[in-house]
Amino acid sequence: MRMKVDLKFISLLVLLSLLGFGGGYYLKNRPVPEYQPENPDLEIPLDARCDLNKGDCETSLSGAGKIIFSILPRPILGVSPLQFSVRLEGLTLRRAVLELSGVDMNMGMTRLAMQPDGTGRYVADGSLSVCVRDRMQWRAELWLDTQSQGLIKVPYIFTAAKY
Repeated sequence: MRMKVDLKFISLLVLLSLLGFGGGYYLKNRPVPEYQPENPDLEIPLDARCDLNKGDCETSLSGAGKIIFSILPRPILGVSPLQFSVRLEGLTLRRAVLELSGVDMNMGMTRLAMQPDGTGRYVADGSLSVCVRDRMQWRAELWLDTQSQGLIKVPYIFTAAKY
């Protein structure tokens, strides 16, 4: 009986290790967008009320438009494929880049170029780095190159469960 439990545990560890190395290899060797944002024209403060595990986050730009950001599926899990999307109302988007990093643990930085999907949204598929913690806080920074407002930086903090 004890041997079966140990084999299941070892198999799970091997599977998680393979997923972690495979996902890390994919993200590390994925082409980095030539666009490397630096100085935003407009930096939006963090909205502590936003919970990406419960729904989309909306940011209003005082009469100039609205930014709607989401991560699917919910709840956000660290070991599953994720889709990141942004939609703008009242603004024309030229380019969108998403940067992901750990809040209180160095997990490296993942930069994803978001692409238009034909429905008015910009999307990117990706995953989070494998973490040993049961719950991990992540920072997502959206860099939006718009026609009327220039370069806008919007930060988000979200929590991802291990599984």
